[in-house]
Amino acid sequence: MSLRKRALAIMDAATLRAATRKYGLVGESILYQDLPWIGLTGGRRGSGSSARLDAILRYMLENKIPQRTSLDIGCNVGFFSLSLVERGCIAYGVEMERNALRVAELIARNHIKGSGVFVPILMECNPDTVEKLPQVETTICLSIWHHWVRHQGLDAATMILKSIWERTQYTLFFDSGESEMPPQYNLPFRDGDAVEWLNEYFHDSLAPTKITNLGRFPAFAPGQDERAGSVNRTMFAIQK
Repeated sequence: MSLRKRALAIMDAATLRAATRKYGLVGESILYQDLPWIGLTGGRRGSGSSARLDAILRYMLENKIPQRTSLDIGCNVGFFSLSLVERGCIAYGVEMERNALRVAELIARNHIKGSGVFVPILMECNPDTVEKLPQVETTICLSIWHHWVRHQGLDAATMILKSIWERTQYTLFFDSGESEMPPQYNLPFRDGDAVEWLNEYFHDSLAPTKITNLGRFPAFAPGQDERAGSVNRTMFAIQK
């Protein structure tokens, strides 16, 4: 890395450390994902995000899934999207938090090499807005579906997921909060087996050709004291 690039990385990291604190320069970080391009690590979902990315890339390689276009729903600061941009992908990052999307844009502009492109989409997903999303080869939809169920209801969450599925040419990578989620999320499997329920839900709602369980990955429940440790969620690869 050149001296200029190193200095730019240090400056951007310092700026983002400040920007992702709830109370200015002190207080709890609201950065979920790591940004290894500028040496910013220790995000609340850092280790879980890295493990999920490894599993996604391994699945895409083993199943010969192209990495030309992707859609990341709820992209936060862009860890998954930017990782694909590095590999030459046109990656659409959908996020409702403007500041998080600005962070992703900054990293893409200043620190990502290669022929890929990051395309930010500032949007809150609902059955109407998702109709405007582009057609892509791969969609990443991680830890967001349970929010749709909570705030819009299961029927609307299913409509959103179906619309996203229609725009996905090959594979949808999915996970959701499970039994660790608080009762107010009204998840339909709260008192049962989330993995079994979700498998049946995918078959009934999406009619995929194959559903692969990629393993269980670290996550945190809303309101959980993260010093107490993480829970695990199953990530699925849902194949057209």
